[in-house]
Amino acid sequence: MNENQWIYNTNEEVWMNCGSYDTKEEAIQAGKDEYEGNRYQFYVGQISNINLVPGVNVDYIIEDIAENVYSEVGEAAECYLDDVRKEDSSELEDKLNKVLFEWMDKHDYMPKYFRVNNIECIRLSE
Repeated sequence: MNENQWIYNTNEEVWMNCGSYDTKEEAIQAGKDEYEGNRYQFYVGQISNINLVPGVNVDYIIEDIAENVYSEVGEAAECYLDDVRKEDSSELEDKLNKVLFEWMDKHDYMPKYFRVNNIECIRLSE
């Protein structure tokens, strides 16, 4: 399913096993074809992709590294990595996110989830 496509469903909160359509009118017609005579209403909505960025919080990684070094050598490493500059941590975060998203894409771990916006209830004749 692609962003901005339209889907229909009987539940306005959980959108699963839905076909997708290029226009709202196509989704409404497909919903009518499926539910007419079986339901009194259904919902249509527009797909919006979720945003994963940033995927990695580099501050946690740097803190974890510093704690691991401290646990190995003790007080000698008490201030280790306390002076990492913001631009350096931003550079590391960008590079780690690039690697993370490439890995997720390669192994098909990218989320298959999406948001649904512009939800409208379509009433059917009884």
